[in-house]
Amino acid sequence: MEQDNLMQIHILIKKIYNLLAETLDISKQMSDAINRNDNVSLQILLNMRSEPIQNLAIANEQIQEFLESYPVEDSVRLRSLLNGEPATQEYEKSFANQVSSNKRMWTQVIELDKQLNLKIAHDKSIYSKNQ
Repeated sequence: MEQDNLMQIHILIKKIYNLLAETLDISKQMSDAINRNDNVSLQILLNMRSEPIQNLAIANEQIQEFLESYPVEDSVRLRSLLNGEPATQEYEKSFANQVSSNKRMWTQVIELDKQLNLKIAHDKSIYSKNQ
């Protein structure tokens, strides 16, 4: 695999990590606003959170575009690394570690989002057991 291809995607997955961290931070602030019954702050934070979420979608689209433009062998290997397969080459290790960090951060964002959704929407939440 060409290391340049790996580096292009690596830059994007680092960007994704930062966007996930920003989303998590805003989500924590939203949780605090809910606990204070501060609907004004909650609305502001909800609007703020949409920007990093939109940028996550854009970054994921960019990754897909890169993968489609690479030789098949590189694309297949990068997809496997992005899906959590361990690094087999020394130059893949940092990339694989970043992917792992992103998955952990994504899990935190999703769990907090579930909690927020249940607090805000109660039984109308998409996570509600009544649905």
